[in-house]
Amino acid sequence: MPSLATASITSFKLARLSRPLRFNDPTFREQPECYSIRPSLVDYVRQELQDLSRRLFYQRVFIFAKNNLDVQPSAALLARQAAPATTTTTTHGGSLRSGRRSVVSSSSGRRGTLDFKTMLQMELQHILTTDAEASISGDRPTGIFLYMGDYSILFFECVEDNVGSMCKHLSQLADTYFLANKIFLTEDRTGETYFNSFYCRHASPININEKFPTHTINDPELMGQQHLTIKNKLSELCATLSLEIQREMETTLHSTVSSTKGTFTLWKPNLDFGESLSPLIYNKLLPEVQRIDLVLNCNRFYCNLQRRAGMYNRIPAELDDKVNSWPLPYNYTPVGVFGHSPYDVNLTFSDYGQKEEKAEETGSGSEGSGEKAEKGV
Repeated sequence: MPSLATASITSFKLARLSRPLRFNDPTFREQPECYSIRPSLVDYVRQELQDLSRRLFYQRVFIFAKNNLDVQPSAALLARQAAPATTTTTTHGGSLRSGRRSVVSSSSGRRGTLDFKTMLQMELQHILTTDAEASISGDRPTGIFLYMGDYSILFFECVEDNVGSMCKHLSQLADTYFLANKIFLTEDRTGETYFNSFYCRHASPININEKFPTHTINDPELMGQQHLTIKNKLSELCATLSLEIQREMETTLHSTVSSTKGTFTLWKPNLDFGESLSPLIYNKLLPEVQRIDLVLNCNRFYCNLQRRAGMYNRIPAELDDKVNSWPLPYNYTPVGVFGHSPYDVNLTFSDYGQKEEKAEETGSGSEGSGEKAEKGV
């Protein structure tokens, strides 16, 4: 009979043999992280332009103005009116650089009395044509001039540099043609444009029976509500006008395609006012006179053309609080870099406090000599 120790060993062996084999699961080492070069500012700009399908960043500007109907025509405007208008065409669909050009002169249709609408129209035509010719990128300014009697709405959309140039030229005429003007809205990095050229339209002013509180122009919440209301109206107005103009162009295209076949006309702003906007469609889309007055009287949230023209291509210089360390190292910085006050503490000079010590010594010496003189007396 086997002993207890032999039985335990035998049972241990049997249990070990009957236990299934345990295979070690293979563990794969993780691949090392792939490092990439961080994109620069140029890469982000290119990616954003690619998303917008643009070569350059576009911008939109909405301008509200109160018209100066008593303006008188200038000598330059009269000379521009007397000069014949020219239209440059390229025959047989040739390119502008290599094709043959023919210049056709036509007398200007504005030979009568010049009113405010006609004068501003001629000024806009001169500005748009000048900017289009001076444009390096080749992009043409588009938009609309909406005349509403005592008020005007100007809308420009083009490359940022062209918009800045137009605002600069228009700011030089603002004091003559406008009693008040404000930049209502600026939209940066826009995708598609509303219009393919610059147009002029005439509309009747819209009034509402609503009185706004006197502190609206200084209240952020109240003025923000009015701003959003006007912004939505302008967006719907531009979208509706663009569709209407597109339909008009499609209807007139078939009638003019035979006469313009084989010729290419250079870009030219379409500044014919035509018929007034239909009140049934546009009365709900036009900004009301009372809301326009709010924008024109508000100096806290809106700026005028003159101020906006000075903002383009200028980087504001602001002081950095992190650079202004304390105590100020006067001997390591140029003169006039930091603004000092009588309460600044200077611990950088080697002779710090010596002036005060000399003054105290001088004062104590004078006091001692005075005491000796009194004792001698």
